Amino acid sequence: MSHGTRVSHGTRVSHGTRVSYGTRVSHGTRVSHGTRVIYGTRVSHGTRVSHGTRVSRGTRVSHGTRVSHGTRVSYGTRVIHGTRVSRGTRMSHGTRVSYGTRVSHGTRVSRGTRVSEACCI
Repeated sequence: MSHGTRVSHGTRVSHGTRVSYGTRVSHGTRVSHGTRVIYGTRVSHGTRVSHGTRVSRGTRVSHGTRVSHGTRVSYGTRVIHGTRVSRGTRMSHGTRVSYGTRVSHGTRVSRGTRVSEACCI
């Protein structure tokens, strides 16, 4: 982990994980091996980020969110609490996904897209 990273108590960060500077990872979060969390990212409490996931700078992942393996979340994306993002999903920069949304595996979400709450895509 790089300098300037904040990791709260109760957080589990597995081997092979890269967490860059300026990142905030809150308590109760699980970050699996092979995950890359880039600078300026906020990952809130109770979030699960699976192996092989890439979360880019300036991204906000809210509490209770599940991000499955192989997912790529680009810079400036906001994923609101209670969202489930399935494996292989790619979210382009500036995307906003509201709470309770389920994103199916292999889904491509274009830049600037806004997904309303409780949707399934």
